[in-house]
Amino acid sequence: MVRLDQEIRIQNAASTNVVNGDGGPALHGGITPLEVRPSDGMSVKLQLAGRAEWHAARIWRLSPLAIEIVWDTKLPFLTLETTIQLEVLAGATRAAMQGTVSAKWNEQGRDIVGFAFAAPSADPADGASDQRRGQRMRSPLDLAPLGRAENPLRFADIVYFSIRDIAPSGMQFVCSTRNRTLVPGLELDAVISFPEGAPVPLRFVIRHVRVSSDSDGQTQRLAVGARFVSPSAAAREAIGQYALRFGSVSPTTLTTSGITPSSVRRAVDFGFSETEDDYDAVVALRRLAYSAAGKVRTDDGDQGVADAFDKRARILVAKHHGRVIASMRLIFHGPGEAMEHEQFTSLPDGSPPREDMVEITRVCTHPDYRRGDLLAGLLVHAAQTVMETGRPWLVGSSTTKLLRIYTRIGCRPTATTYRHAHLGNEDHVIFFGHIPSMISGKHVGPVVWNGLFRELFWFMKERGVLPVERRDRLRIRYYALWAPLARYLQRRASQPKRARKRA
Repeated sequence: MVRLDQEIRIQNAASTNVVNGDGGPALHGGITPLEVRPSDGMSVKLQLAGRAEWHAARIWRLSPLAIEIVWDTKLPFLTLETTIQLEVLAGATRAAMQGTVSAKWNEQGRDIVGFAFAAPSADPADGASDQRRGQRMRSPLDLAPLGRAENPLRFADIVYFSIRDIAPSGMQFVCSTRNRTLVPGLELDAVISFPEGAPVPLRFVIRHVRVSSDSDGQTQRLAVGARFVSPSAAAREAIGQYALRFGSVSPTTLTTSGITPSSVRRAVDFGFSETEDDYDAVVALRRLAYSAAGKVRTDDGDQGVADAFDKRARILVAKHHGRVIASMRLIFHGPGEAMEHEQFTSLPDGSPPREDMVEITRVCTHPDYRRGDLLAGLLVHAAQTVMETGRPWLVGSSTTKLLRIYTRIGCRPTATTYRHAHLGNEDHVIFFGHIPSMISGKHVGPVVWNGLFRELFWFMKERGVLPVERRDRLRIRYYALWAPLARYLQRRASQPKRARKRA
């Protein structure tokens, strides 16, 4: 053991001189440390490994990378590179971390010992494992979430930061080097503003801090790794929605991390197949989706996944970061043209004229995106397309297992059924949907209308495409009162059953 009245030198390849004055750049990484006076209300406690007792001491200087402590004879003996437990205290605020003895010098007649904060041990909740599994996503610089938090170690001090990457369990953010008390172990209550949605409160604990440089190579900033502390349902929803919208993760990947976004369709781009590559991706998706559902075999060739109707159709697709994850075929038949369904059965008596209908077939979604509202979003965009062509009706079919999805959004099943020989030979039920009635809420309840058709109603009304009668306006005013409940039920329905039971 080496007493403090002996010289403790920095282990530095460039210099082995005793550090003097401000503790030197090696200790604080070039950051000017905060000088802490007794009147500032901050102190520190130390605990040696394997010892139960704690020792109080005075802080001399502090930065996110290191702490300088005034040493006296009441404190234990330490050797160079000894690692001990530290607790920085300010009233009820406590920040716990590890520190390694790095330097000792005499200043103003006092013995000063510098401790460099040790890197934290591996922690599955720290986000590093998320990064290895590809769940941590890099924030686009122009769409990075912004945050603000009150610094509990200093009076009237606000920390402003920008999130650089984020995972279900933690994040890394950057902020100014003026935030000299962002030490490991410090917990902060922040408000995070994501590109879409209302700001959400989020509590986190600092795990590690390093100094980084901006792209100009001149401006230094603090890069802070943090772990979330019991994030609320609203925070998890915001994180999940942001990761889904701007990252490459799928809903299934997020769900395994304990985060299930309430809406998938808000994170994808809807459009139409326009190129050969798009069409090839659609066919590949059909084969994947139908084989996963047991409707086709992988060695069946193109049976059930591609046919002549594709050439006459507009193929609606949903893309997530350029990848086709959902698809629906819209066929606009002219007078006398046979529908695909008529290969298997006759349309029911009293069906609308075929020039007033659009036939929807080959609906499929990627297995990793099936839970949630992606299929409903596909149907909403199909409804918009159908309305803008002046055709008020759609006709389609569904297996009895999935029929409820279509009836919930306002489609009406018929008594006509058939079996599709190329799609598992299952029973299918023909249904019709009157688009204006669905959008106006005549055939759906207030919860479904708020979740699916609210935005489309106002969009179509403003464009003059949707005729709105007085009773429609009264209905919509009443349905609007249900919006908060609809949002709650939508979030709840998106959660796995186990999470709903915990709630």
